Amino acid sequence: MTISAKKWLTLAHWLAVALFSLPMMHAETPAEASGASVLLSKFETVVHEQSSLLAETRNTGIDTVDGLAELRIPFLELTEGLKFLGPDYDLHLEQNSTAFLLGAEEFSPPSGLGPVTSRRSYVIVLKPNGLKMVAQDFAATAVVTINGAQVWTWTTPPLDGASTPATFYATPIGNGYLLIANDKQELVTSADGLSSIISNNLKSTAPIIANPYRSYGFWAHRSIRRSGPAPDASGFNDLGVDVSELTLYASISDRKGYVEADVSGGDAKSISALLPASQSTLFEPV
Repeated sequence: MTISAKKWLTLAHWLAVALFSLPMMHAETPAEASGASVLLSKFETVVHEQSSLLAETRNTGIDTVDGLAELRIPFLELTEGLKFLGPDYDLHLEQNSTAFLLGAEEFSPPSGLGPVTSRRSYVIVLKPNGLKMVAQDFAATAVVTINGAQVWTWTTPPLDGASTPATFYATPIGNGYLLIANDKQELVTSADGLSSIISNNLKSTAPIIANPYRSYGFWAHRSIRRSGPAPDASGFNDLGVDVSELTLYASISDRKGYVEADVSGGDAKSISALLPASQSTLFEPV
C-alpha cells in the first residue's frame, strides 16, 4: 500500500521583505471551493490567486528583486489576452471578481524558441453584479455557439514569446463565474462541471478535501503525470520518481512560501532527495 508522507519546506528567497498591506490568510468562499474542485478533478495543474493580489501586483515588474509579482506568471497569458481587447480590461476583471483559478494540462514544448504551451481553462469567481460590469468588455468580440451556449471569442497575436496566435473562448456560467479557455474542448468540459455544481447549489459531486493550503490567497497544486506525448515539457525529469504531488502556497503578509511534497513510501524524504541540487538550496525545512 502507498502511504503519503508530507514534507513542509520554506522558500528562503521569499523571506527578504515584509509586506503587510495584503492578507496572510484567505477564507475560501463556496464558489471558489466548488470551482477549485471542478478543476482539481480534471487538470494536472491548478492555481488559485486572489483577485486583489493580482490587482496589487499589476504594475510590478516580474524581474524585481521582491519577487511578489512572479505570482502573476500563471495568469500572464490571460491578462495579456484581455489587454488585447482593451488596455485596462484585465484590471476591470480583477476589480469585479474575488479569485482567479487556472486549470492546465497537456504541456507541449515549442517547435523552436518560445514557452511551453498547455491547454488551459480559467475560472473567474465574480462578485455580485460582477458579470454585468465586465460583460461590456467583450462587446467587440465575435460570438459563436459552442455546445448550445453563446461564447465570446477573439484571437491575439502571439503572446509571451509564443510563435503562434492565441485564441480565447469566454462564457458566463450562471451569474457567479466567467469561464475563459484557450481550447474549445476545455471550455466545454469545464463548463459542464461548473454548470453541474450550480444546479446542485454550489455542492460539487467531486470530493472537497480540507487542506491547509486552500486558506491561502495564492496556491498551486500539481499532480505528477509522468506519461503523455511530451513528458519533458512538464518539467519532471529532475524530480524524484516517488513524488506524486506538489503544492505551493504563499503567505503574503509575512513573505513566506511553502512547498508540500507527497511522496510514496512511509519515510519522509529530505529536500535533496526530492528536487535537483540546483534548486534544493532555495528551501529550508519547517
